Amino acid sequence: MPVARATIKINKDDMFLTVRDASFIKAQQHVAALVASNQCHLKTVMQQTLLFFAAARYGEDEEALELCDTLLRAGVPLNHLDDNRQTALFYAARQGHVNTCNFLVYSKANVDTLDKFGETALFYAVKRSRITAVEMLLDHGADFEVVNHKKQSVMTTASDELCAVFQEARKKRRLEVTEGPEPRSKRPRSALEQLEAWADEWPMRHPKIETADFKPKDLLNSEGEYSVVKVSSPTTAAKLRVLEKHFVVDHARLMKDESWFPKLTHEQWSKAVGVITDASEPPNDAVGGIKTVLSDANSQHFTLPAIKTANKEVAGYIHCTFSKEKKALNISHIKVDSQHTGRGIGGLLIKAAEDYSQRLGWKCETVELSVLARNQRAIRCYEKAGFSFKCESEASWGPKQFSACKWQRFKKVHKHHLKKGSKKGPEELTKQ
Repeated sequence: MPVARATIKINKDDMFLTVRDASFIKAQQHVAALVASNQCHLKTVMQQTLLFFAAARYGEDEEALELCDTLLRAGVPLNHLDDNRQTALFYAARQGHVNTCNFLVYSKANVDTLDKFGETALFYAVKRSRITAVEMLLDHGADFEVVNHKKQSVMTTASDELCAVFQEARKKRRLEVTEGPEPRSKRPRSALEQLEAWADEWPMRHPKIETADFKPKDLLNSEGEYSVVKVSSPTTAAKLRVLEKHFVVDHARLMKDESWFPKLTHEQWSKAVGVITDASEPPNDAVGGIKTVLSDANSQHFTLPAIKTANKEVAGYIHCTFSKEKKALNISHIKVDSQHTGRGIGGLLIKAAEDYSQRLGWKCETVELSVLARNQRAIRCYEKAGFSFKCESEASWGPKQFSACKWQRFKKVHKHHLKKGSKKGPEELTKQ
């Protein structure tokens, strides 16, 4: 007498919940029966498959892994998205199932899928303080610089213990670069790559300034697709820090062929070009320092960002100080993002700085800045803006004062000093 095939006489909700909640033996038999009856591809109202419930299983990690393995072998899709645009990996991460997460990633689960909230599986492991799962996802290259729709990163909600994990991950990633499709296929980074990795870290890769961060009266200058604005919002400080770090790398890159280049840390490069280091403590830390300047708490400094007018993406910035003795506007930093170079933003920032210094009541006669002699592209930009060479001095780098290149000082007449009846012409003032 032939043996009848086992049938499942339960409703659809029970079909999924049994996989997640029942005893392992019952869940195992249940999945096997679903596979045999070709019902393992069904989905819930939220478009979740059985794989989601297996990954989210209450109980042992190894149980979840075995059930996931069975379902994947039966052809249940690995990277299927539910209505929240989440995958099974999100559920395994939320439960802290380290081995299951590891198995899913090795099976080619996308570790950086963004859900409808702009979050990855890593966010959910962090929210539940699943420390081992967080470490495993980071080891697989999970991006912890992602900013969700609420402008938060995983660092925002991380415990002190997890913050230490992220700091350690940053250090490792400065030393290694992933190559090829395998998660653990890595090679050592060069000294320049390590520095570039540091610059690409936190808080976000494509910063934008929200319309609410500035008022119409603070729109200083516009030209073509770009504008320069006065921003006082503290949230802008972290966004400008991204470009400030790249300002450091731009200078270091000019020295990459020097024999001593690998001996300098990012902290030493920062000090050499007048940028606050990461090691500084609040409120004098890097972001805190920018906040102080943006809030006009320091009457002798200001920072102005350039934005792409259409989408408010930060395209560059200028940082200036005032020398009363010399009656000079000193440009300390001027940086244009690499995606926006060659569009006149440098000149636009300089004009805006001159206008804003006038608004502040700074009685400037000249504008001055220093540039490395090797930076010919910048020198051409400054000459086009009306600057003339004044003098030069030796440039030194790092605590051992490695010597290379020269700083060249450039000067121009401040646009608002050209008044009627001035006895000194532009050339005389520039030569002073």
